[in-house]
Amino acid sequence: MKEVLISWNPWWSEKSWSQEWIPRPMYIKPCFLFLKKRVIVLYGVRRSGKTVIMFQIIRHLIDNGTNPKSILYLNFDDERLPKDVSGLDSIYNTYLEITGSGEPIFVFLDEVQRVSGWSSWIRRFYDMKRPVYFVVSGSSSSILTPEVARLLTGRRYDIVVWPFSFEEFLHANGIKLKGDAYLEFGSEPGRMNHYLMDYMKTGGFPEVVTERIELM
Repeated sequence: MKEVLISWNPWWSEKSWSQEWIPRPMYIKPCFLFLKKRVIVLYGVRRSGKTVIMFQIIRHLIDNGTNPKSILYLNFDDERLPKDVSGLDSIYNTYLEITGSGEPIFVFLDEVQRVSGWSSWIRRFYDMKRPVYFVVSGSSSSILTPEVARLLTGRRYDIVVWPFSFEEFLHANGIKLKGDAYLEFGSEPGRMNHYLMDYMKTGGFPEVVTERIELM
């Protein structure tokens, strides 16, 4: 278990672990506004960029003075991680054993819907008023079930994550808008239409967009 946790949390030992990501401030800003007040729930279609948003939050925390060892990230697509509440307790205790970290602690649970009873586990920390703050992600159908809603009512802040907007798509292509796209392209409407048609073909899914740009 120790090796699994270390592999998912490179910032514990590496200073330059992050990649170059397209900034997504429309999601990052509300996360920080509510991070210490509510459980942040990121949900939406698969491949819309929830994991990268988590990494951007982690990067921002570290850049603003948070001890890297006070951050725990887990991706439950990993078959090596247990998928029940007792397993979460074991993971958390192993994390404390590795890092010796004191509170506050920031816990990121990616694809959390794969863990049975995850909402009750988080509620325990929340109701005990422990300075342990959670960001979780999952698919819309599983993370918004009535049972989860009941357990975390008044304790969560939901953010639906969409694929790239047209502005983010342009940013990925090296075009940073200062204002409205129509005004930005001005005398070159054909150029804007080129990117708009390309955006409509790809659908704005971040991985599709970035891989396509790399192949060009």
